[in-house]
Amino acid sequence: YTKMEGQSWVWSLMLAYFLFLGPFFVVGTFLNFVAVAYNSSAALPFGTVVVILLILTLVSFPLNILGGISGRNFSTPFETPCRTNKLPREIPPL
Repeated sequence: YTKMEGQSWVWSLMLAYFLFLGPFFVVGTFLNFVAVAYNSSAALPFGTVVVILLILTLVSFPLNILGGISGRNFSTPFETPCRTNKLPREIPPL
């Protein structure tokens, strides 16, 4: 994102975090509540769901922030992998 000269890197960082982990947590919690409603033995206790949320909040989120800041500060300018010409090439007729 920084290599392409993006400006709102904080918004991009937060959006990426919540769009990747948010749906997994919501679907997992919903499926767990369905399992509790059917008295399944595979259902997680409510305390375990809270512990998972705390781990996501207290471990994963700060690591995401640190990774985003370090990626922004230590990135190099964007360099194309090959040389490009300014003039377009003519496509021969068939």
